[in-house]
Amino acid sequence: MFEFILFLTSFFIVLASSYLLTSVLRVKSFLNSIIFLALISVSQLIISVEILSLVKLINKTGLLGVNFIILIVSWLIWSWNGRPKQDFEEIKNIKIKIWQALIRDKILLILSCGFIFSSLINLFLLVSAPTCLGDCLAYHLARVGVWIQNQTLIHYETTCVRQVIFPINSDILLLWPMIFTKKDYLAGFSQYFAYWGNLVVLFALLTHLKLSIRRVLWTLFIFASLPVVILQSSSTQNDLVLGFFLFSSLYLFIKQENKTLIFSAIALSIALGIKSSVFFFLPAIGLVYLLISIKNKGRYFYKPLLIYVSILIPAFIILSSFSYVLNYVNFGNPMGIQSYVQEHAQNSVTYKFFVANLIRYLFSFIDLTGFEVTHNLNFIFLFLKAALFSFFGIKEEYGVIGTELITINTLPSEMFALFGIIGFLVFLPLIFRYGLIRVLHSKNRTFIIGLTGLITVIFLLTISALLGYKVWNLRYLVTAIVLSSPIFALSYTRKRNLFKILICLIALFSYFKVSTCNYLRPIIPTQEGRSIFTSSKNELKCFFDNGAQFCPALSYIKLNAPDNTKIGIIFSEYDLYYPFFEENPTWRISQLNYQDLIRRKNFNAYDFLVISGKEQSIYEYNKEKMSIKSIDFSKIPDNFELVNLNYSQKKPAYYVYKKVHD
Repeated sequence: MFEFILFLTSFFIVLASSYLLTSVLRVKSFLNSIIFLALISVSQLIISVEILSLVKLINKTGLLGVNFIILIVSWLIWSWNGRPKQDFEEIKNIKIKIWQALIRDKILLILSCGFIFSSLINLFLLVSAPTCLGDCLAYHLARVGVWIQNQTLIHYETTCVRQVIFPINSDILLLWPMIFTKKDYLAGFSQYFAYWGNLVVLFALLTHLKLSIRRVLWTLFIFASLPVVILQSSSTQNDLVLGFFLFSSLYLFIKQENKTLIFSAIALSIALGIKSSVFFFLPAIGLVYLLISIKNKGRYFYKPLLIYVSILIPAFIILSSFSYVLNYVNFGNPMGIQSYVQEHAQNSVTYKFFVANLIRYLFSFIDLTGFEVTHNLNFIFLFLKAALFSFFGIKEEYGVIGTELITINTLPSEMFALFGIIGFLVFLPLIFRYGLIRVLHSKNRTFIIGLTGLITVIFLLTISALLGYKVWNLRYLVTAIVLSSPIFALSYTRKRNLFKILICLIALFSYFKVSTCNYLRPIIPTQEGRSIFTSSKNELKCFFDNGAQFCPALSYIKLNAPDNTKIGIIFSEYDLYYPFFEENPTWRISQLNYQDLIRRKNFNAYDFLVISGKEQSIYEYNKEKMSIKSIDFSKIPDNFELVNLNYSQKKPAYYVYKKVHD
């Protein structure tokens, strides 16, 4: 409890100092102030952690110390500028307008009930359900565990290259509470805040375009009802986080004021350090910003772009270049180890690969999350897909580098779910009509909204050309639909017709069914009987490890390893590392390449060795692809005794060796 209070202290200090700096800016719009406040808060957190990393002081004392220093400096700046105060009068006006809109349109009132229910359920899941996503347990939280252990962000020896090569800004947000609590029960708070942040930006953009409050609320409620938005808002994914910073940058650029241009550049610079998928959005964002500048400034279109770029470059260097510099220094490539980068990219951009992947991404919009689908619908889905491949003379395996979604998704899981019926019934027709066909022939408001739809169109073209397809790439579409969410405003009608009632019913179904039947964190028990009320934390956390196969090994070490024990884990790229860091924060966990361990002959540096399976599959420097090497157990010295063996036919065995003497 004391550690949680310390985190709250840090949180409110950052909030207070950011509020003081935001007040100095004297922003007229309250909604803009909220966005500025968020950008300043995240910026100061990133800078604080990076400074502490350089001196290896990422700990409670170091972070609180920097928080207090920034607070004092912020207070001095605020005092020197006449102690300005933020005007909160706008909140009252917004509340009155929202209430009046809900009273006038009963469908909006009904949708608001579903929206509130879903948001509260996701808040409950955020604080009560454990982290159970494979990516998070393998590298997001695992790298945070190492950062806390080493008190620095500097690269370290690991057998999961994703822990070191991927951008770090979103994981710095995970790191913040864990510095104090050493637990992951607040790991999803950044996604949940991003969920609300995206709604604030959406509200601000549509009111800036002078759309009616009823149309604005319709847009918010429809966007918030999308299955993947509901599922990700309580998860440890970072697509909504990336969406918030890109969406903030877009909205602030549309405003075309000096202050908003500066913060638009800051938002994009932070986004460049959130997730590698950001680079697939840059062509679309660059084109949209150019079109906006031409529309607003005519032949002087370059002026806002010059201001923007002059801020973007130094902001990127300060806020997001850290991981790219480390990658270049250690691997000779700012994107990371060449074997990993090459394996996930298209070897060459060809017509057939591009068309094949574009077909797959378009068919992924046919999504029925939460509904039971008959065999006949899946047959039609596969038939139409195969017919298109045949029409273009393309083999169905072209462009695929991993698992492919071969049926219509119905599972309410953040790994597979997308946009539900609304995705193909409303979203796709709107982006093709207004984002592709009519975008350059529209009036100002429709022009801006159409440009947001154009972002998804260009993104689909870009990712189809540059990235090999696998089902996990579908998550990137979440960020795209955040940026294109204003397009839903064009589906609103004041009349209570059949279409409006149908969309309302679909949204309500999603709010209630998807939020309570979340496959990874179910409130209503699944067919297997899993739920957050009936299943243990480890059963939920390690569900995709086929029933937490390594749990017996971890339980043995928990009972037999005292504080400060040195444990070497010999895992592969996609094993789940984090539970070993979480179990006892005092343990010194080292991730070992078994071949390097044999070459160095430093077995005695560890008290325990935990080995996953009889092979180790990892990405290595200067290798063209993943290396798969057998574990030669005969090389383990005689002073290490096999004390625990957890065997499963579905998963590799976990071997625990204990050093019995030096």
